[in-house]
Amino acid sequence: RLGLGLPARDNSSALRVYRAACLRQLGVETVRSPGHVYLEEILIRLNRQGARFVECPITFRDRVAGQSTVDWRCMLAGCRDLARLFFVRF
Repeated sequence: RLGLGLPARDNSSALRVYRAACLRQLGVETVRSPGHVYLEEILIRLNRQGARFVECPITFRDRVAGQSTVDWRCMLAGCRDLARLFFVRF
């Protein structure tokens, strides 16, 4: 959040609602980040366009079975891609 200059607290959640006009202006087809990092790229680009952000907190129950689908390689790749977004000018 701080490193990317985003106003939202939860920047990795996929539960989002966008105004269609904002997405048209953004040009969603130009989003190029791999994996889940595309979520942050959209937020960064919308923030740079001056979009307004509103958050409605939700609470998830702890996982009771199974394992995370994200391994350390995915986490490392995500960190690398997020760092790249810090330097990219769209």
